[in-house]
Amino acid sequence: QLVAASCEPGISISKLALENGINANLLFKWRQQWREGKLLLPSSESPQLLPVTLDAAAEQPESLAEDPETLSISCEVTFRHGTLRFNGNVSEKLLTLLIQELKR
Repeated sequence: QLVAASCEPGISISKLALENGINANLLFKWRQQWREGKLLLPSSESPQLLPVTLDAAAEQPESLAEDPETLSISCEVTFRHGTLRFNGNVSEKLLTLLIQELKR
């Protein structure tokens, strides 16, 4: 909230920090982290669900369907504008593919 407030036109960062009982250097550091994408500001919008349509006729690729070893995982990937969560049984090949795609 302080980072968002410090971005308002005409705001004195030093005065804002003093009024909130923090060191101005800390607020400057938070602003820098926000500019670098390392700190996310709270969203004013509520999260929204997106519709997903599954094609019942679609088949799983042969290489993934035949893998008898599955892993029970709980995975959470946080992006700048949202979070992606996986829970349940996932084949090792599918998990490897997911990791490769996330590295791109």
